[in-house]
Amino acid sequence: MADCVGACMCSGWCFWTYFTAFANLVVAIMFIAGANITQGAMVESKIVGEEFAAGFIITLLTSLSVFIYSIVHVCCCQTVRGSKRHIFLSIFSVALYVCAIGAMYGSEDSWIEAQCSQKVDCHHVDSFMDDCNAGAKLCHHPKVDRNSLPGEGQYYASWFLDDCWVHGGDDYFCRVFETQEECMKFSNHATKTCDGITHSNAWEFSMLFTALPSILCTLFLLVGIVLSWKASMSPLNMKDIEYRTAAPSAP
Repeated sequence: MADCVGACMCSGWCFWTYFTAFANLVVAIMFIAGANITQGAMVESKIVGEEFAAGFIITLLTSLSVFIYSIVHVCCCQTVRGSKRHIFLSIFSVALYVCAIGAMYGSEDSWIEAQCSQKVDCHHVDSFMDDCNAGAKLCHHPKVDRNSLPGEGQYYASWFLDDCWVHGGDDYFCRVFETQEECMKFSNHATKTCDGITHSNAWEFSMLFTALPSILCTLFLLVGIVLSWKASMSPLNMKDIEYRTAAPSAP
């Protein structure tokens, strides 16, 4: 394998294939960490919407597969046939990334609606006395069951932006709403003061975390496809690599 990799390094496509492989591995680790931090919420359609969840899962699986087949190609399959297979898989991966990006980009409305689908039971509620929390109520000792049926619970709350799903956080209270529409229109989430954010702001941040890595990996793959194709057409192509790594014939 050392001779194979050494011969491969004579051309720029090899370095780029390594680079693309580990870039996709970093993206996969980021997505796994994101799913773990949110306790699996990033892949639950009832929390982030069907489009966003589908895009998240497609990106995770695609990044892992790109890492695996790229490493296998460089280390074990540097042949003319292997090069063609690698180009085909790269094109297919680009198509999957484009589908994932499109799904997440069009997910804003369903993401916001899903965010405000959380139903909360409260020990008791109080009304806020300031204008920036108009329409919201203060829920004490909230209780949330992620497996509850739709319609259960007394109030609505945001999954990510309020503390209800972690039982109110350290102070054991969170912001709730009497209707889902009030939750969706509210513009002061994620804080107990008047400097909060809207669901659209939160969706844009989620897009930055998920779609931007997918876009970068897509660009890396496109560059790799061009380099691999040029390498197969150049004097130092896969046949040369096969020749260099072949066992010497007997005298």
